[in-house]
Amino acid sequence: MSIVAQAALADFTERAAELPAVQLHCAALCDEHLPGLLTAMHHSQCMLRELDLSFNRLTDAGVETLVEALCRKINTGSFGEPCALELTKLRLGGNELTPLATETVGRLASVRPEVCVDFEPRLADATPLCNVEAVHPGSPAERAGLLPGDKIIALGPMTIPEATTEQGRMRQRAGGTAKERELKQLRVFRTVVDSVVPLLQSHVGKLVDVVVTRATGGGSGESHVKLALTPQKWAGSGLLGCRLLEAVKPE
Repeated sequence: MSIVAQAALADFTERAAELPAVQLHCAALCDEHLPGLLTAMHHSQCMLRELDLSFNRLTDAGVETLVEALCRKINTGSFGEPCALELTKLRLGGNELTPLATETVGRLASVRPEVCVDFEPRLADATPLCNVEAVHPGSPAERAGLLPGDKIIALGPMTIPEATTEQGRMRQRAGGTAKERELKQLRVFRTVVDSVVPLLQSHVGKLVDVVVTRATGGGSGESHVKLALTPQKWAGSGLLGCRLLEAVKPE
C-alpha cells in the first residue's frame, strides 16, 4: 500500500467518529487494500458522508467488494456493524473499471438509493501543479502519453499546491492531528525541483500515476486524463524527457 494510502487510512481509523469526508484519490489504492478501509467504515460511530476513491487502481472486483460491504446495511445481524450508514457520495471515476462496475453499483442503488456514485473521471477541486511545455521523442514522458499543453493536476499522491503565504504555511503546519498533518505533507506539491525530481529518483523503474487536464474539442473544453508514467534512464537526459514549468500560483 502506498504511504499516502496508509496515512489516510490511519487518520480515518483514528477519527472515524468525526470525519465526514475521506479523500483517498490518487493514492495508488488497489483492490487488495480495500479491507483496511472497510474495517474503518464498519466503525459503529462512523460519520463518513463522502468517500473519494477516484484515480486509483481499483478494478471491477474491488467495486464488487465495496458494494457488497455497503449493502450489508440490511443484514447487520449476520455481518456485525453496518457499513458507513451516513454515506451519500462515492467517487470512483478514473479507476480501471468496465461497464460491469456500473451494473454492480446498480445493486447498491436498489438497497441504498441515498448513495450517489460518481463515475466521472474528474478530480474534485483540481488545481494545476505544473505545465508540460515540451515532450522529447522516445522519452518515458512520450511513452506515458504526456502531451505539450497538458496541465498536471496530480503527480503520484501530490494534488495540493504549496500554500503561497507564510500565514498559509503556518496554518498547514499547526492544524489537525499528527496523522492529518502527515497526510497533508504527502499531498503537497512544492516546486518542480523540490517535488518532481525526488519523486522520479525514488521511482526509477516503478509506476507513477499522473493525472492531467487536457484540452478537448478543439480547445472548447477539457478532460482529466490518468496516465501511467515509469521514470527511467533513456537515450536523452533525465528520467522523464519533458520540460515542466511551474503553474501560475493563485494570489
